[in-house]
Amino acid sequence: MDITLIHSVTGESRDHFKHGIGILSSILKPKGHKVTLSFDPMAPFPVGDIVGISGLSSSIDTIHKLVQIVRARERKRIPIFVGGPAATLSAEFLEANEDIDFIFKGEGEITFTKIVDDYEKDGILPSERIIVGEPVCNLDSVPFTDRGKFFRSGEPRGGAGILFGAFGPDYPMYSMFNSRFCSKKCKYCAPAMPKLFGGKKKLRSVDNFMKELLTFPVDKMLIAMWDDNFLENHEWVEEFYEQMIKRDLYIPFNIHAHPVDIAKRKDTLAKLMEIGLFGVASGFESGSDRLLRYMKKGSTVEWNIKAAKTLKELGVNTFANLMYGLPTETPEEMKLTTEFYNDCVHESGRTFPSPATYTPLPGSTWYYELRDAGEIIIDDYSNFEIYPWTVGKLKSIDYDAVKKNIDELHRERIFD
Repeated sequence: MDITLIHSVTGESRDHFKHGIGILSSILKPKGHKVTLSFDPMAPFPVGDIVGISGLSSSIDTIHKLVQIVRARERKRIPIFVGGPAATLSAEFLEANEDIDFIFKGEGEITFTKIVDDYEKDGILPSERIIVGEPVCNLDSVPFTDRGKFFRSGEPRGGAGILFGAFGPDYPMYSMFNSRFCSKKCKYCAPAMPKLFGGKKKLRSVDNFMKELLTFPVDKMLIAMWDDNFLENHEWVEEFYEQMIKRDLYIPFNIHAHPVDIAKRKDTLAKLMEIGLFGVASGFESGSDRLLRYMKKGSTVEWNIKAAKTLKELGVNTFANLMYGLPTETPEEMKLTTEFYNDCVHESGRTFPSPATYTPLPGSTWYYELRDAGEIIIDDYSNFEIYPWTVGKLKSIDYDAVKKNIDELHRERIFD
């Protein structure tokens, strides 16, 4: 059976490789199915016997456009499944589109692949439009991601490429995950993780992680480890370090880490630098203690400052995520965020700010609070993009002040 799997992410996120459809491909191909992977929704793609579209809540508009393209090109009615965070967290923005046959929530490794097998064997499709995938309990049972055309040449670098600015195109980059879990309760995101993956911590074993790592050209490569908080799983990190030392491996890599863990784990970060830690992306988010409490970040300005100091002392390249236009945020609080970055984080040649305009994404705690309060002014799901150039989202926010503060961030691209 011919299966087309497309990831619908747009904007800057198009530069990030998407593992979900790659893993499904790795399961389906050994079963004899022909799978076409499309990581760029703007590129031409074949229409197979089944089309699966995955995407984030910020790409709902693109999902609808892709569905329209499929329907315009098909010779007969083809089953279209929409899954990923958009379907799991934002189904209400998809249900009215009658051209979407099935809305798939949660993990697809077990349930979606069984649906494909049953359809090939008996021509049978699910009787219900809303499908909830059976969760994966053991991540070591999940096959390594099919990276398609990116396996030898590496992935588009996107934001990770900023941290890897010292390395030229001869160093392919590969993204990896060691977990499906985040313990944080940040209101701009939570409870996304439990809805996507269930409420239990899921970790790959270090052995399993290393086996995938060693399929790459380890003598000259880059790794982007995009777990939500790499340092959260301290025992795993220690074992990973030991296995890298045992194999005498040094591979430049980046991680995501929470400010509190950065400040508390300086010794761990120093050890990771011995095996290649090159850059850290961290969600500092705000320079206002009131807003950090309000968003349930689990951090304070003091912890943010300690984390920034730690990264400077270690000499690690830093990608600082910042949010402007947060619910109830005043221009004065926006200025605190700008001053925090410029005064505490910025360091010539080693740091880069990544500002975002806060967007109330469906599925998050804040989205429903703000919607019920009549605060959201987005009137079209095409405006769910989070990047600084997007339109205003909330009634009470001064978006001229948002733009002014973003423009005042010290923007010195690493290694330029």
